[in-house]
Amino acid sequence: MSGRAPENIPCTIVGSGNVAGALAAAIQQAEGSRFYLGGVYARNVEKAASIAGETAASGRIREMKSAEGLLILAVSDDAIQEVAKLISGFDLSEELVCCHISGAAGLDTLEPLAQQGLRVGSIHPLQSFPAGANADYFRDISVSVLSPEAENLLTGFVESLNCRPVPVTEQQKKELHLAAVFASNYLVALMELVNRTTEGLSQPLSEILAPLIQTTLSNVSDKGTEQSLTGPVSRGDSGTIESHLELIRRKQDGQMMHSYKSLGRVALSLAAKSERLTPAEINEIEKLLRE
Repeated sequence: MSGRAPENIPCTIVGSGNVAGALAAAIQQAEGSRFYLGGVYARNVEKAASIAGETAASGRIREMKSAEGLLILAVSDDAIQEVAKLISGFDLSEELVCCHISGAAGLDTLEPLAQQGLRVGSIHPLQSFPAGANADYFRDISVSVLSPEAENLLTGFVESLNCRPVPVTEQQKKELHLAAVFASNYLVALMELVNRTTEGLSQPLSEILAPLIQTTLSNVSDKGTEQSLTGPVSRGDSGTIESHLELIRRKQDGQMMHSYKSLGRVALSLAAKSERLTPAEINEIEKLLRE
């Protein structure tokens, strides 16, 4: 740390997975930031060293011994409390702030550190991080910030990565994670149903439908869900809906049938809210979409 201004803040990452690697790279590449990568520690020493590069310390978690500045636990949800308990026995600065990056875990998982009088919190990047993810995966994304005692510091850290901080309560954090599962994980599951609808095309369905998907997402972002809804439900086109249901029956795909009807009912509620349909059209579609 020699030669650095006192106001600069070292960041220590515990973990060596996809998010840890991308986060370390984002910290190192952040221009004009007072946050710098001080070290990376993990069970996998080789990966920790690879992530840290030549500018930061690395090693096993037990070799960390001490920490100051910002300590980020980028480990699996199940391991957070175990790692927090281990670290609570180290020589820790009273000014240390410790956070985890889990979307589902609460601050209670950091209780061993809170009991030492340390400020704790969580930052959850609303992004997916595949193998090989780099600093680009942190650019212009939203990151939830939960910390009653260190919100300003964590908000500043998130902003230093060119991300948008979203302050949340414990309840909001849980709900935001649920929303993220729908928006990301279940979107992938929905695309699996899309892939089942037809075979033998000259191009992959993901390639054929990519412009439609991107336009839909842009419309939702710009106009909201109610104004972005198109398709047979929004038009009250019960004939097309009936035709779709018959196609699915022929495929004998129970998951597709359940999903079509369930999502159709959500679409119907949006269409009804916007007063696009007559009561008769709503009743007809409701009958078709019953389980």
